[in-house]
Amino acid sequence: IQLDLSDEQSIHQGVKAALELSNHQLYALFNNGAYGQPGALEDLSTAALRAQFEANFFGWHTLTTLLLPHFRQQGHG
Repeated sequence: IQLDLSDEQSIHQGVKAALELSNHQLYALFNNGAYGQPGALEDLSTAALRAQFEANFFGWHTLTTLLLPHFRQQGHG
């Protein structure tokens, strides 16, 4: 499954594919997809840091909130 944390549609498609492949028996989520910006803070643009924050925070937030109802429904996860 290819999932881009900076693309909300990709996150939705990834969750759907994971649930289908697992026959809706998914019970764990490891949020380890993230990236950093090399360089000194003064050399990094606000746009680059904003994109990083979008992916590293809001991307995993979307992914997690999509799966929490599934985990609750099945009683574990």
